[in-house]
Amino acid sequence: DMSNVKWSDAQKAHRQRFKQAIAYAKAAMAEPKVRRRYEKEAAKKGKRPFDLAVSDYFKGRNLL
Repeated sequence: DMSNVKWSDAQKAHRQRFKQAIAYAKAAMAEPKVRRRYEKEAAKKGKRPFDLAVSDYFKGRNLL
């Protein structure tokens, strides 16, 4: 149960960035051309397209 946890400022900031990364990945997967590009790249790297999109967000790579 995490209801009584006091998050630090750094944890709050990271959770916000992660929320934005998930939103980017969802938008990228909804765009057919971008999704195909992520699917090709993910197949080469042995990863999932959604996870690759999340990673790209943190690296500053935006395909939208």
